[in-house]
Amino acid sequence: MNGVAVSDRENVVYATANGTSRTLYKINATSGQAEIVTKLPEGATNAVVYQDKYIYSYPSNGDSFLGTYDLLRVKKRPKKNCRL
Repeated sequence: MNGVAVSDRENVVYATANGTSRTLYKINATSGQAEIVTKLPEGATNAVVYQDKYIYSYPSNGDSFLGTYDLLRVKKRPKKNCRL
């Protein structure tokens, strides 16, 4: 498991799980109840929650990218970044 991030606006933790596809889960910090949020790009890791956005890094074709997932509007926005 990697890509774990704590939300300061919600009582939840966001975490990814390895498998056939990278899945982002929202886990209630009190009850432990988990729900699937979305699928992320292969290799998505190193995440943080900032202002209701899940920001993560991932590799693609030898370059490093930052992607954002809007936790309120449910939109993925991959953005190319310099090598991380």
